[in-house]
Amino acid sequence: MAVLPHRNKATNMARSLLQKLIYDYELENSTSVRKYIANKLLSLNAFIPQWLYNDYKLANCPELFYLFVKHNPLIEAADLLHALLEARSEYSVSDIEYKQELTDLEDVIQTYIDTTQRTANKISK
Repeated sequence: MAVLPHRNKATNMARSLLQKLIYDYELENSTSVRKYIANKLLSLNAFIPQWLYNDYKLANCPELFYLFVKHNPLIEAADLLHALLEARSEYSVSDIEYKQELTDLEDVIQTYIDTTQRTANKISK
């Protein structure tokens, strides 16, 4: 704990610890540590800190979107989807890449819809 700055405030210390864990243990081109932390926070109905949200969004936006949909903060999922589509419209992306990303996104949304329908059917029985 001595290597962490902001020792006087618990929130700053927790943030510093999480950032240190991510930067020390995350493998290159991987988001497994960020996914674990975000998944745990969302499963506790907690929010994802802005610094983690921004970092994760840049590293793996579709995975972050999936976690939002999985844990039901649908407003955040919609905001993220809007930002993703807006960013795609600003950059020229080949038609093949764009169609593949849309197909992946459609698969995630369809999985969410199917899961929601199954859950609603179980509840109504």
